[in-house]
Amino acid sequence: MPYGCRCVEKGRQENDKLCEKFLCGEEDIESNTCQNRELHSTHEGPNRLDDLFGHLMDDALCLRSNNSAVKDSFYSQADYDFPITVDSRTMDVRSEIVHDINEEDGNYQYRDNLQFLYSNPIRSVYNAFPKNGMNGFCSHSFGIEFGVDSDFSCVRNVNVVADECERSLSIQHLIDNLNVMRRKTSSSSLPVLSSQAVSIEASSIKDSAGNELALSTRTNLNEAGDCVNALGGLSVDIIIEKSGAVSQVVVDITTMENISSSNGPTSVQQNYEIEFKTVDGKRYVDTFHHTEPGYQLGDTIPSGVIMDRRITSKSNLSSKYCFQEAKPFEFRFGESTVISCTLEFSSNELQNFCSSSDNHLLVNPTASESSELRVPFWTVQEDEVVGIFANADISDPDQWLEISKGYRNPGYAYKSRLWNPSQLSCNGMVTSSTYYIYYTKVGSISSPVTKILKVEHKLEDDVALTHHSIDPDTKQKFILQTKVSWIYVESTKDFSTLPPPDLFSLPDDVFYPFSFSAGTKSSANFIISSTVILLTLLAL
Repeated sequence: MPYGCRCVEKGRQENDKLCEKFLCGEEDIESNTCQNRELHSTHEGPNRLDDLFGHLMDDALCLRSNNSAVKDSFYSQADYDFPITVDSRTMDVRSEIVHDINEEDGNYQYRDNLQFLYSNPIRSVYNAFPKNGMNGFCSHSFGIEFGVDSDFSCVRNVNVVADECERSLSIQHLIDNLNVMRRKTSSSSLPVLSSQAVSIEASSIKDSAGNELALSTRTNLNEAGDCVNALGGLSVDIIIEKSGAVSQVVVDITTMENISSSNGPTSVQQNYEIEFKTVDGKRYVDTFHHTEPGYQLGDTIPSGVIMDRRITSKSNLSSKYCFQEAKPFEFRFGESTVISCTLEFSSNELQNFCSSSDNHLLVNPTASESSELRVPFWTVQEDEVVGIFANADISDPDQWLEISKGYRNPGYAYKSRLWNPSQLSCNGMVTSSTYYIYYTKVGSISSPVTKILKVEHKLEDDVALTHHSIDPDTKQKFILQTKVSWIYVESTKDFSTLPPPDLFSLPDDVFYPFSFSAGTKSSANFIISSTVILLTLLAL
């Protein structure tokens, strides 16, 4: 059972971790408005009889706000057999997991669409900043999600230089004319929106060579019709208050070389880095903690290293790029992904990559220092565990699942890397790193919770790397991949009518110095509580 849910299974405590029938809705979690009170007592028991009676009355008259029997169907958590046939079990994740966007007014919640406001003319939009769209082009079809960092490059087509110089390439259009809403709002009153907006502050402006420019630098057309100081890159820091409101937006701007109008239609590349930070300078994503237990489509996957039954080095499940200076690519729940890495080798360089044991691109992924296995460093997964649920607690190792890595086992069988000089080819080299992530639904069918069942990481070496050029000194491109596949596992469904919870509750130590087992306590609670109420009514 995930953290934050309530067990409704007969014979189990509400916080039983092994419970299969549980509810996670906010009303269900808080349905018991009573709080358990401990008696202030010595070894001889309570000091005064009226103290004992007062405590009994407090708890005896404390009722649950929802005392109805639970009638629902629940997913049955069976012992799943792996591997599951991928062809028959793979499903469209987007039809299984749906993320609802909260459009109500108030502070932003994680993954809400960030709202922007243009000053001239006044209009509210979601898509002021682009995203990396199809084939690498800048796309304004999607909004920026609150709390989700992004770092990407995209290409813009420039058909008419004068037009784009005033829009997508204009510093003033994206800075001076643009504001960010402090809080999300559904209001259609633009004057109201304007009073709630945060302006964007330029911290620095540099040219493409890294030289500092004046903060007053703006994009313009010169006499020749060329676009000068066009927007080449934008690094955005969005500062978030603890409440979830936007406090400040600061940007660093990079310009590109002049875009000539005499060359006709062209294309340019822009770089964007958007990072959400707290007011004390921390990355928001590092401080955000899921309150909902179930994974939603697009969620990051908490991961880490386990040591002494504690999760250390908590991060998000990700894969490195082959370029060490690049940020790791974070996996998103339910999003099947292929990440390509392109290397360029001459035939001699490919031979060294294939045969050498100390090539700087290769590492030993096994637990044995004597192993001769060498694989590209970015294919190795350093994290050891992932969160079973999205709100996995780092202090509870039972909420985490070990990543299955066959290559870490002492008896792992692998192919030797062999260089074929006649074919100029390398066989046995790991060319693909593949993650198989199995997930299912648990809990109530009316409000299910999504959990991860298993994460399997495999290194694959089925593709030979062959240098085809006649000239052995010619650099040839080789593509290595990291793939993420999501596999939905169907769970059986069990309809249940569960008994209502106890009407009344008593302190755990009311029978001190005697104790009652879990099976008799509920009956004792009801009998004693009923007796106290009856005696009270008779005394009135």
